[in-house]
Amino acid sequence: MLKSLSIENYKGFYDLQSIEFAIPDNKKDGSGLTLIVGPNNTGKTTIIESLLLDKEKKFKITERHENKDPKIRIENSSGDFTEYTNINQGSAIEILGAGHKIQFELIPSRRYWAHQFNGVWEFSNLINESFKDDIRSASAFNLGPILKKILVDASLKSKFDPIMKSIIPHFTDWTMDTNEANQDYIKYQTIDG
Repeated sequence: MLKSLSIENYKGFYDLQSIEFAIPDNKKDGSGLTLIVGPNNTGKTTIIESLLLDKEKKFKITERHENKDPKIRIENSSGDFTEYTNINQGSAIEILGAGHKIQFELIPSRRYWAHQFNGVWEFSNLINESFKDDIRSASAFNLGPILKKILVDASLKSKFDPIMKSIIPHFTDWTMDTNEANQDYIKYQTIDG
């Protein structure tokens, strides 16, 4: 599981900064959920882009700090890590470590989710939705069919609803409905109606 991320000399991160991610305790639903929130221009997207680095990407000159090598280190709960730095202060990425081998789901706040949908969608497709080259221009997130599966399974819904309520305190209940164009949509209620 994803344990930590350290960033130094990359984009808005000059000094070494580290993030410790929530590890599921297998007792409380949502215990492994990490939310990254904050005002604009505070590094949220840089954190996400750092997690998505691979050998195909490059450290652009505008992302590096003069005469300082960027360093990004991702570690999992087993102690395996991947560290990314540049080669000879250029854009090419050097990868150190055994590799962290972690899958995780990213749902950027700027990425809207499609509120009308048709068809079936599997939970396993969720992981593929996140790994786009440019997270700022990702397409609509197809959450509807996943919520449909949750709605028809009482045990999933009983776990999902309290998590929603902890994220959106005004949330009270939700269901699915179908419009005249035969498209399903999510209908929800809040304390205000």
